[in-house]
Amino acid sequence: MTVQHDLETSSWLAFPFEVNGINYVSKVKPNSSMSKRISAVPEKIFISLNVDCVRELIGNVSRDEAIAKLYEINKSASEAVIEIV
Repeated sequence: MTVQHDLETSSWLAFPFEVNGINYVSKVKPNSSMSKRISAVPEKIFISLNVDCVRELIGNVSRDEAIAKLYEINKSASEAVIEIV
């Protein structure tokens, strides 16, 4: 996996999804305020929100361009990130 941030996320909740042929995973810190809100939403809806987010913020770009954009998006993250698998 190519990591696009400085956080240790191996034990975080993972929600894989695909956009434009690139495999992503949304990771959320367990027991965080974010995970509590996400647990109230059906997983398919959360995945759909992630797909929409990637389409809007990253767009239809190459894998390398997506990695560069994720570094910028994830740089201030503390409870949730999006990674490329």
